[in-house]
Amino acid sequence: MRVPFAAGGSADTIARIIAQGLQKTYGKSAVVNNLTGANGAVAAADLDGTAPDATELMAGGNVACAIATSTVGAQYVEEGALVPVLVFSDEPFTRYDGFEVPTAKSLGYDIVFQTCNFLMTRKDANPDDVAAIYQAILDYSETEEFKELAANASYVPDLADGETIRQIIADTASMCQSAYETYYAK
Repeated sequence: MRVPFAAGGSADTIARIIAQGLQKTYGKSAVVNNLTGANGAVAAADLDGTAPDATELMAGGNVACAIATSTVGAQYVEEGALVPVLVFSDEPFTRYDGFEVPTAKSLGYDIVFQTCNFLMTRKDANPDDVAAIYQAILDYSETEEFKELAANASYVPDLADGETIRQIIADTASMCQSAYETYYAK
């Protein structure tokens, strides 16, 4: 499984949790390979160069208009090195001790983003293999082990299917275009 970000981040952590479940399901090693660079293009190019096989995966992430995810920022907020300014969500962020981080919307910017981490494989991968891996991930996500690992990583899973992910990406792109036109293209 390729992760286009350095080890230790949210995409890497999620990939390792999922890899652990796939190892149990398939009885084979699931290797997480961090291939950083070019905002994910290095990992994507490596994935693209493989034979069509659903077992060749890439964990990707889309964190739009954010300096850090809440889990990454937590350490710096706790140390006092950073102060959260605003969050691009529907509700204020309250998981940092001593802070209620206001929404961008409450400050006059109509911008709300959803963070989306996802797994990808080649377009020409066998659909039955893809469905089997998706089901294995769903099954593993119901185990106490997965729930404990996810909780320890501050990961709140939303195991949506591919079509839902495509729609989230399309909606985010549309919102980014609208935000650009509203706030910057004047």
